[in-house]
Amino acid sequence: MSAIERAIWHIEAHLSDPFSLEDTARAAGVSKFHLSRVFGLLIGMSPSAFVRGRRLTRAAHDLAAGAPDILSVALDAGYGSHEAFTRAFRAQFGLAPETVRENGSVETLSLVEAKTMSDLPTIAIAEPEIIERGPILAAGLQERFSFSERGSIPTLWQKFMPLMMQIPDIRPGTTYGVMSGSVMGEDGFDYAAAIAVESIDDIPKGLAAVRIPRLNCAVFRHGGHVAEVGAVCNAIYTDWVPRSDQRPAEGPIQMIEHYPASFNAMTGEGGFEIWLPLSD
Repeated sequence: MSAIERAIWHIEAHLSDPFSLEDTARAAGVSKFHLSRVFGLLIGMSPSAFVRGRRLTRAAHDLAAGAPDILSVALDAGYGSHEAFTRAFRAQFGLAPETVRENGSVETLSLVEAKTMSDLPTIAIAEPEIIERGPILAAGLQERFSFSERGSIPTLWQKFMPLMMQIPDIRPGTTYGVMSGSVMGEDGFDYAAAIAVESIDDIPKGLAAVRIPRLNCAVFRHGGHVAEVGAVCNAIYTDWVPRSDQRPAEGPIQMIEHYPASFNAMTGEGGFEIWLPLSD
């Protein structure tokens, strides 16, 4: 059982209790930092957002079944008042609790159901090479993404591609997707679509300087289509990390996608690498 499976098991078993990231991480056998990062990447939301969604989903089912007392439903979901519960419920589902009770159905709601690892895409990956990478200077377009928005990253690359040739001193054929900056408990991460450069002194306005320090990395090489990036990352965290004696680093850079000269951005073919920074 992977760390995420253990975390989900613990959450479901304690869904009525006050949520503790520390207790959940302890049950999963990983640090709070690691759990926050990996849970968001694989499940699409932070652990606290998942717990909130699961509690409100359970409340929605109770309301649709005709629960007579909304305050009791609110208290069961961990809210101290009808008003606080209504705000959270409306923010989660776009409807008031009373409306769901009147409709007697949850069919139109985007519910947060219990997760299993079978819900995640899987793919076979080769064993990585443990090797140093960096330092690397790059310039790119950087945005903040919530975990639920991670599927929009290709749009950032589409925005960046026309800007790439405006950057001076580039190293053609060496591009990177750099995921970084997530703070424990936040529902998201920074992602930069970037190209290697000789200098970051004259980067055009609107682009960001990206500095990749010297890192000890597990380098996973994959010859498939770029659309398989997510499945490769899932396999790294759900298969390789649990059975490896290597531990992911708890630094600001979480993961790096490396697209070598063989990669064809127009077709998505040519292969790519995933660099996972490791603890010393």
